[in-house]
This record gives sequence, C-alpha cells and structure tokens, in this order.
Amino acid sequence: MSSSPARHAQFDLAVGVVLPLAVVGAAYGLIMLENRLVYIGPWDRAVWGWLTIPLVFLAPAIAGLWWARLSHRDEWVARLAVGAVVGGVSTALLTAAVHQIGCNPATWQEVLPRMAVVGIVFAGGLVLATALAASAVRAFETWQARVIALIGSTVVGGATFFGALIVWATVTVVGVSCGGPPVPA
Repeated sequence: MSSSPARHAQFDLAVGVVLPLAVVGAAYGLIMLENRLVYIGPWDRAVWGWLTIPLVFLAPAIAGLWWARLSHRDEWVARLAVGAVVGGVSTALLTAAVHQIGCNPATWQEVLPRMAVVGIVFAGGLVLATALAASAVRAFETWQARVIALIGSTVVGGATFFGALIVWATVTVVGVSCGGPPVPA
C-alpha cells in the first residue's frame, strides 16, 4: 500500500512544526523541574540550567535538518506556526511570571507589551536560525559543510537566546534602584 506525496508532505510539515516546539518545550520542562526540585541527587539547580541552555541552542540545528525536506511553501507555514506558538507562549509565561517592573508592582496590562517584545525576539531568533540551518543543509553537498552550517545556526540560536535575555533585562530591571542603602557622601 503506497501513500500519496501529499500525505508525506503533510507529515513532513507536521513534524517540521512539532520538532522545534518539542525541543524548546523540553528545555522549558527542564527549567520547571529545576524550579520545583532544588536538588536531584548530586545535581543542583545550576546543573539543570546547563542542560537547558544547549537544548535552546541546538533547537535551530535540529529543526533545520527537518525543514530542509520541506517545500518552500511548507517551510513558510512552519516558520509562521513555530514563531506564533513560541512567541505567544513565551510572552504569556513571562507576563505571568513578572510581578513588578523595576521596584514597582505592575499589572499584566503594563507587563504584557514589554514581554511581547521579548517573546518576539526569542521566537524570531529561533525561526531565523532554523531557516538558516535549513538553507545551509540544502545548499551544501558534503556532510562536513553541513556540520559547519549547523554549528553556525546553533551560534545564531544561542545569540538570539541571549539577545532575548538582554531585551528582557532591559525592559524589566536594568537601570532601576530599589532604594538600597544610602551612599555616603
């Protein structure tokens, strides 16, 4: 029994959307586990954090390998779907987590626009790095060139992750003094 090419294309598209979401979701799951369990055997929170960061960095390379199989149209659908889900979920999670801006209590109406910027930066970076990885996999013939291209997309993914952290810090905490001890004159 053979299946139609359209059915294979639908499957490839579904995997192309689910794969990066699963990798980023696994990283988030590790963060949640880390926050719930301070110590897990000999591992403390810092060890779990160092497991999370490589997952976020590798998400574009892993997904890019699959996106290289997609048609041009399906890759754009995957880009939009992954960007919308990652941007929306990260914005919602950050909005729910931030209770103050600087030293002042903040309502979700004040927090949401600021966290939306962070969500857009994070999602945009993930999608851009994955698209670069997919383009590189399609463009290069040898496995060595593909590995170098995937390492490059991992660096871009990592840079956008840290870029999102910098944007988050900028819009929420940088430059704020919460009335610490007075500075002697």
